[in-house]
Amino acid sequence: MIDVSNYLSAIPNPLGWDIDINAAHKRLWEGFNGHLGTAPFQFRIDEDHSQILVRSSVEPVWKFEARTIEEVFRLYEGLALDVDVVVNPVVRLARQSTERFLKAPEDLVNFVNRKAQAAGLAVATDWFSDEADDLDPQPLVSLWGMDQIRVVPSSGAPFPLYLKRAKFIAEVVDPDKTAHAIRTGIGRKKRYGCGMLLALPVR
Repeated sequence: MIDVSNYLSAIPNPLGWDIDINAAHKRLWEGFNGHLGTAPFQFRIDEDHSQILVRSSVEPVWKFEARTIEEVFRLYEGLALDVDVVVNPVVRLARQSTERFLKAPEDLVNFVNRKAQAAGLAVATDWFSDEADDLDPQPLVSLWGMDQIRVVPSSGAPFPLYLKRAKFIAEVVDPDKTAHAIRTGIGRKKRYGCGMLLALPVR
C-alpha cells in the first residue's frame, strides 16, 4: 500500500464568477510565499467555476483546508480508480515548427491511454465496440468539451491554450508509478490546469 504524500486544497468560489486562469495562477503563488524555482503546485478550475482544486508538494499557507492525499485514500494494486484529467490536445507538426494542429479524438484517446499506462494504470476497455477485437480492445476514455483560453505570461507574448477533459476508469497495476503521477501530473505541459490527475476510488 503506497501513501501519496502531498496536499489537496479546494478553494471555493461561492458566487460562481468566472475565474481568470492567469489571475488564479498568480494568486496561488501567494500560498507558497518564499518558494523558489518551479511551481510546487498544480491546479485546475472546476467546469462550473465553483472552486479551484490545488495539489501541492508543500503545505500552502492559505486559510483553506489542505488535506494530505493519504487522508483521502491509499493506493494498492488492483484498486479501481475514477480518473479525471485535463490535457492539451495541440501538437507541433515538426520539432522546430510553430504550426500546430489539434489531435483527432481517437489520437487523443490513445494519448491518454499511453500516459495512463506510463502512470501504472490499466484503463478499462470496451470489448463490445464494433471496432474492438480479442487482440485490440478499445480503451474507454470519454472526452469532454474544448476550452480555449488566452494565457498572459509574466514575460513573453500572450498565447492561446486549448484544454480538453478526459475521464476514464482504471485499475492500479503499479502503485509506485501511480503515486508518482498523482504527485506530479502527466504529460509535458502541466501548467494552467493541464496534466493534474484527479483520482478517487470507484464507489
